[in-house]
Amino acid sequence: MTTARRLLPVLLLATAACATLEGRPGVDGGAVQAVPIQVVNNIVLVPVVLNQRQGATLILDTGAQHTLLNPEVAARAGLDPTSATKRKIRVVGGKALEVPFVGLALLSVGEAEVENLTVGVYRATPSAPIIDGILGADFLSRFTITIDRKARQLRLERQP
Repeated sequence: MTTARRLLPVLLLATAACATLEGRPGVDGGAVQAVPIQVVNNIVLVPVVLNQRQGATLILDTGAQHTLLNPEVAARAGLDPTSATKRKIRVVGGKALEVPFVGLALLSVGEAEVENLTVGVYRATPSAPIIDGILGADFLSRFTITIDRKARQLRLERQP
């Protein structure tokens, strides 16, 4: 087992333990939310909360069009994809998949929130079961984002 794989559970626990938030005025007067992140092998891990009740750890992926949740975390958040509408998505390598999409009432990254987000339910990270999914552009595009690797923070400022 590589050192990074052995450390990943420890880093995820550290992320959850450090889930404090700092707000400061942005350029347009809006608050910039600073959220602690972990970076493992250049993968940015972000703590999120689904429907105000279920914590999760997602990979920040600016190239992913949609946010995807593993079936287990989706179920814990109260989402049921059994009768959901399926959409075609393309994953890394160009493979096309049919994935059920469900309505998520609220996705929170610190105090940065998006209501009524439609997310896919799909195991995007089968080799990393402790990762709960992918945070995609459907959430991220609503914010100006800055990743500060040195400070281990993701800064989000809502787009006007």
